[in-house]
Amino acid sequence: MRGPRSLGSTYARLSDAHPHKVASATACSVLGASDATAQLISHHSSPPDGRPFSFDWQRWRALVIWGTAFYGGPCRHFYMLYDRWFGNAPLIKAAVDVFGNGAFIVVPSFYLTTGLLKGQTLAEAGRQLSEEWVTAASGTVAFWLPACSLNFAFVPPHSRILVITAMSLLHKTWLSLLSNEGRVRARGRDIVETAQQGGAVLAP
Repeated sequence: MRGPRSLGSTYARLSDAHPHKVASATACSVLGASDATAQLISHHSSPPDGRPFSFDWQRWRALVIWGTAFYGGPCRHFYMLYDRWFGNAPLIKAAVDVFGNGAFIVVPSFYLTTGLLKGQTLAEAGRQLSEEWVTAASGTVAFWLPACSLNFAFVPPHSRILVITAMSLLHKTWLSLLSNEGRVRARGRDIVETAQQGGAVLAP
């Protein structure tokens, strides 16, 4: 167990010394994995049509860029402010983070930023946000309220972004599936149409 403990202490030391940089690097790694997971789930859960798996790099970059910037910037700053404002009150911190930050900052910034990076106009990204906000925000609250309560209660400040981004592997996989459902369908149709125009025959 010396290895994991040593790695944890190294991460804690680096996080204390460089909080925003370490938070950004952590988010980049975990959120990149979450969208890759979501893409694989979408491919294998869709009806078989003979299409080979095609990784959507534009979608993956959009999530990674948003996550790196958000978790390393405003989110890390919010967490430092929570400690200053609310002291040792994990339930208050969790409520403010989930109902305020989660529903009204994380979800809108996720949809608008990743939408623009995927090629949507601002109007298109805003329309998708308005259509899916209730589902995305309610799912976010249901997932993060207990998770954040435990995080603020038992995890030291230097490792909270690590724990949050690790749990984000689940949450952002779900959010990526939700926000990209229409994109996956459209991309599948484009691949089929391109193959048909080129004379290729897709296996049934």
